[in-house]
Amino acid sequence: MFATRQVMYNYGCPRVGNYPFSVMYDSQVPHSFRVVFDGDLVTAVPKFVRLYKHVGYEVEIDRLGNVIVDPSALEKHFRTPAKTSVSAHSMYAYRDGLRAARRAAGLPEPASYSLYRPSV
Repeated sequence: MFATRQVMYNYGCPRVGNYPFSVMYDSQVPHSFRVVFDGDLVTAVPKFVRLYKHVGYEVEIDRLGNVIVDPSALEKHFRTPAKTSVSAHSMYAYRDGLRAARRAAGLPEPASYSLYRPSV
């Protein structure tokens, strides 16, 4: 369908379609990655699991910089806390988790990391 290779990354996305939609989407955009911050409530909604399904591969990150790509059911059970945190959906939580993952991988921080973080 697409003339070029498509790659998609999304951050903190809820389930967006039904099963036939996800199958069609995954076949058209096979390089799709859903970045999910540990405990993010939004990524677990809507709760009607049989009616809605995520697209792509899950990439789970946490505040320590741990990254799990396409975690198994066992990894999700033992590793992931309940997805009940609204604050875990914050762009700052995602940013900090990605920064920690960069540091854990030994990658240098770009000069553009000077984003303002308001105090709450």
